[in-house]
Amino acid sequence: MGWVRTGFETGGREDGAGADGGGIRIGTPDAADGEGSPGFSTICGEWKGSCCGNANGLLDGLSDPVFVLDEDGVVRKANEAAVEGLGFSEEPLEGKALKELLDRHTSAAGETVLRAMLSGRADRGLLSIVTRSGEAVLWETRTSPGSWHGKPVLFLVCREGSKRTCDCRQLDESNDRLELALQGADLGMWDWNISTGEFFYGNRGARILGYPPEEVSPDMTFWEKLVHPDDKEHVRGLIKSHLKGVTSSFECEYRMWARSAQWKWILVKGRVTGRDSRGRALRMTGTYMDITERKETEQTLRLFRQIIEHTSEAVAVRDRKGRLVYTNPAYEAIFGHPFHEAVHLDQRDQHPPEAVETLLNEVLPALSRGEGWEGELEAFDALGRRFVLWERADAIRDHDGNVLYTFAIMHDISDKKAAEARRLEVERRLFLSEKRESLGAMAAAVAHHFNNLLMGVLGNLELLQDLLEPSGRGPVILAQAQRAARRATELSQVMMTYMGQGMGIQTLLDVSTVVSKVLPPAGHSAVDRVTWRLRLADDLPKVMADAEALQQALVHLTENALESFGDGCGVISVSTGTLFCDEICLESKVSEEVLSPGEYVYVEICDDGCGMTSDVVSRMFDPFFSTKFTGRGLGLSSVLGFVRAHCGAIEVKSRPGRGTRVRVLLPAAAGL
Repeated sequence: MGWVRTGFETGGREDGAGADGGGIRIGTPDAADGEGSPGFSTICGEWKGSCCGNANGLLDGLSDPVFVLDEDGVVRKANEAAVEGLGFSEEPLEGKALKELLDRHTSAAGETVLRAMLSGRADRGLLSIVTRSGEAVLWETRTSPGSWHGKPVLFLVCREGSKRTCDCRQLDESNDRLELALQGADLGMWDWNISTGEFFYGNRGARILGYPPEEVSPDMTFWEKLVHPDDKEHVRGLIKSHLKGVTSSFECEYRMWARSAQWKWILVKGRVTGRDSRGRALRMTGTYMDITERKETEQTLRLFRQIIEHTSEAVAVRDRKGRLVYTNPAYEAIFGHPFHEAVHLDQRDQHPPEAVETLLNEVLPALSRGEGWEGELEAFDALGRRFVLWERADAIRDHDGNVLYTFAIMHDISDKKAAEARRLEVERRLFLSEKRESLGAMAAAVAHHFNNLLMGVLGNLELLQDLLEPSGRGPVILAQAQRAARRATELSQVMMTYMGQGMGIQTLLDVSTVVSKVLPPAGHSAVDRVTWRLRLADDLPKVMADAEALQQALVHLTENALESFGDGCGVISVSTGTLFCDEICLESKVSEEVLSPGEYVYVEICDDGCGMTSDVVSRMFDPFFSTKFTGRGLGLSSVLGFVRAHCGAIEVKSRPGRGTRVRVLLPAAAGL
C-alpha cells in the first residue's frame, strides 16, 4: 500500500489561493511509493459549509492510521484505524500528547523524531507507540502540513513497521553501535537533505566546536557562518563538483570557528546518497573529524624541516641498522654526495681509518648507552679533499628506550682550524720576537762588554810578545792565548749574528755566484767522502745581503749536512732558484717575522744522511742546542740570525733515516 500524501483543508485551500467555499483533498502516490503496495484510489470530495463531518468520515475511511496533531504534538483527531490499532476509544486519544504514547524504551529516539517532524525538519520517521494492552507497536510515519478547523495542524499517516520486518530495539542497538564506532574513531556524522535544505550536524559536531545543541541551527547558514573566509570558496567548489557527479566523493580540510574563540581544523568526508531520476543530488551524508592537533603537528614539522633544509649545518639520519635515511642540502654541499649517492656509501668511504675507529669505538657505544657524543672527525668529500668536521651525534628512541634512529649534526671546521693555527703561529712568533728582543738586549750588552775586555786582553798580549825571549816557551804559550782570545771574539760575533745584529754592509749579490765560491767547502774531513751535486740557476734576481754573512751561513748549513753522514758517505745537493710565496706559503716557513708575499731567491741544501725527528727540527735553531757534544750549537743559530736580519725565512723538512732538506729564502731586490 502506498503512502498517503495528505493535503487537507477544512474551510479553505491549503495554498491560500482562496477556495470558493472550501473543500478537502487527499492524494496518494502510485504504487512505486511503497514496495508491493497496490496504491490508494484517489479520493476527492468537496465539502462546503461550516460542518466538518465529511472530513471526519473521509479520515475514518482510510485504512492507514492517521493522527491530526497540533503544533505541540497534541492529538486533535485520530481516525478509526488509529483507534483500533492502539485499542483505544476515540475520546481518550484526543487531547493526549503523542509523546505520552511512545515506548519508554525508545522514548528518547522517538521524541527526537517527533520534534523533527513537528518542526518541519523531517517528513518521515519511525515511532514505537504503546497500545492500551501495553504492547509496543512500531509504526512508520510520514507527515504533511495542513489545517483543521481553521488551525494549522500536522497530518501523521502511519503504517505498522512489522510489515517491513523492522524492529525498533534492533534499530536502537544498531544506532548505539554506530555511535560507539564513530566515538572510537573520533568521528562525527552529518546529513544534508539537499531538497529541503535541512542539515543535521549530530551531537559530536556541536561538542567538537564547543557549541551547545540549542545554538546549532539545522541548516547551512550555521556552517557558512563558521567556516574560515579563506576556505569557504574552496570548500564550496569541491561540494559543487561532487554534487554534479564530477568527483566520486567529497573530502576537504578546512577551518571552523569554535566557541572557544579559535580556529579548528576539520576533516570532512562524504558523498551523495540519493539522486532523482534526472541525476540531481537529493541527499548527502558523511563524517567529520577534528584534526587541529594533527595540522599543528604538521605545521611544526614543516617549520623544522624548513629550518633543517636551510641551515648551514649538515644533518644525516640513519636507522637502527645504520642505513642512511635522510640528508639535508648542507650535507651534500660539504660531502659532495647527493642523497641517492650517499645511501650507497659506507662510513669507510667518507672517513679515514682513524676516524672510522673513533666512530666504532666511541660514538656508537655512547649512543647505545643513551649518551650523546660530540667531537672532531676527519672526513673525505667526493673529490677526495680531506677536511675536519665538528660532529654532534645523538639517538631518537621509543618509549622503551630502544634506538629508532641516530642523527649527526656536522659542520666543516677546517677553515676555523687553519685560522686557529695561524693565530697560534702569530702568538708564537710574537712570543719569540719578544723573547729575542729581551735576549738581544742582554746579548748585545754582554757582547759589547766582552769585546771591550777582549780588546784589552789582546792588546796586552801583543805588548807582552815584545818582552818575551823568542827562544823560550813563552811565545808559544802567548800565541795560544791570542788564538783563544780571537776565538772568543768570534763567539761574541756569533751571538750578535743570532740576534740579527752585527751585520756588515749589504750589497746586491747574485746568490748562485756566492754559492759557487764557498761550496764545496775546503778542509773538512768528510768532503772527500761526499758526492756534491750543484744545480745553480743563472740570471737570478739580485738580493740585498751581507756577502760575508751569507757565506758563513752556507758554511754552517753545509757542515751540518756533512755531519749527518757520520763516518759514512752520501750525497749533498745544492740548488738555487726563485719562488713566489704567498701568505700561506710563508706561514709554513721558519721565521719570527710576518713576511710580505712576493718573489724570493732560495738556496736549497739536501742530504741523504741520518735525518732528524720532528722534535729535533723544532729546536735545531735554538742557541747551544746540539745532538753532538757540549759546546756546539751556535752555527745554525747564527744562520737563523742571518735570515732574520735579511727579512728571509727558512724551510726545513727531515725524517729519520731519509735525510734533510733546508731551504733559505731571501727576498728578491725590488726592480732588479
